[in-house]
Amino acid sequence: MVHDVILNGPSRMDDLAKAAITLQTTIPSLIQKFEDFVYEGGLAFCVTEKDSSTILNKCADIINRILTNDLSIIQNLTRETSVAAGRILQFIALQTPGAFSQPKLANELKISPTTSTIS
Repeated sequence: MVHDVILNGPSRMDDLAKAAITLQTTIPSLIQKFEDFVYEGGLAFCVTEKDSSTILNKCADIINRILTNDLSIIQNLTRETSVAAGRILQFIALQTPGAFSQPKLANELKISPTTSTIS
């Protein structure tokens, strides 16, 4: 495009200036949309949904389906273990980076740190 501006003169410069102004006003909203997308989990429906509560409900639904359906396909899990897995995921999700440790998790959830047995 810069090449066209140099070769074709000022009319192309006007087009370039208009495009730059349009881009400059568009970038902040694109950055915000990207930040929202990443914040909400980076899932495809985050782009199309506008309501945060709808996005969070869909994320919760996905997590519940993984816990109730997908994990039992991979390994035969008891209901008790599935509930413990949900509690573990919730605990980990609420931790600040670097604050997680297996003993802390086991203590918080009253789960044995070496097995999946609920204490």
